[in-house]
Amino acid sequence: MILKDYYATLGIPVGSTPDAVKKAYRRLVMRYHPDKNAGEAAYFREIQEAYDVLSDPLRREDYHQQRNLWKAGGKAFEAPGPLTPDQVLREAIRLYEKVRAMDLYRMDREGIAHAIRRLLDDTVRVGGDARIAHFLLLSAAPLELRLVQPFREAFENLAAGDPSVLAEIAAFYKRKNKEAWVARYQTPLLILAALALCFLAYLLSR
Repeated sequence: MILKDYYATLGIPVGSTPDAVKKAYRRLVMRYHPDKNAGEAAYFREIQEAYDVLSDPLRREDYHQQRNLWKAGGKAFEAPGPLTPDQVLREAIRLYEKVRAMDLYRMDREGIAHAIRRLLDDTVRVGGDARIAHFLLLSAAPLELRLVQPFREAFENLAAGDPSVLAEIAAFYKRKNKEAWVARYQTPLLILAALALCFLAYLLSR
């Protein structure tokens, strides 16, 4: 058994007042809630667990007793563990599952892009493999080119030379460029087509 340091999770001193606990929790929720940061689900669960214990007087008293016994035994508290590629992969899969369940017309695309960037940054620190790139590409499917363009080099680095994933990345960006072209020129082309039809109708009516 490893005892978690809930105070460290919330970023507050041991013995902080209930008001300080609540303020720290609210601050972290504003930043890491999965609805705003889909890739932070695991960390958010840690925040929620810490708050649930420290905001309940009875559970907090029991936790303090455990802390005292733990310290008396010379044992260290569980610190945020070192991030591993497997953890990043699990978070990438969770992000994809969350994005897949979202309403296409109401999703927070900027938030999804932020979550992808955070996970890509994590792979720079701890490493990763092509599977992470695959799930992040799937998560990025609803995003516009402007949001995913900055990620291309990171995706290609993560592919680590895997031909199938490199092909998937190339196809993804080809599709995004096509979507961007259509979005940019669709309205002008429709207007020109409508004007041409009107002109044709005018000529036929003469």
